[in-house]
Amino acid sequence: MAPVASGTWQWQWRGKLNRGYAVAIYDIDLFDNSARTIACLHEAGRKVDCCFSAGSSQDRRPDFGQFAPADKGKVVKRSPDGDWEGENWLDTRSANVRTIMTARLDRADARPQAADPGAEHGPGR
Repeated sequence: MAPVASGTWQWQWRGKLNRGYAVAIYDIDLFDNSARTIACLHEAGRKVDCCFSAGSSQDRRPDFGQFAPADKGKVVKRSPDGDWEGENWLDTRSANVRTIMTARLDRADARPQAADPGAEHGPGR
């Protein structure tokens, strides 16, 4: 059953996941949460939406080494809290980038109810 538009949400993209919120849907990081964490949320009756970057490479991600130098563009401007350090815009026209993003979607398909691709509208890609 798909989440409803009026459902309550908890967005938590970093840090140890707090599963104690009485919400219908958790939006969490695709790579930073295990299949067991997602299963625990499901067992508690929660829906899960996993976010990932669809338009940038991040040096902290396990698939970072798969991006060719030609796939990477400008450095993503740092946010005030520094959470975009080590991130470059990607050339989403690249067949290699599309292959990597397809693998990310395949990873997401195996566990949560939804995938939330972000950073797909950046400049210089």
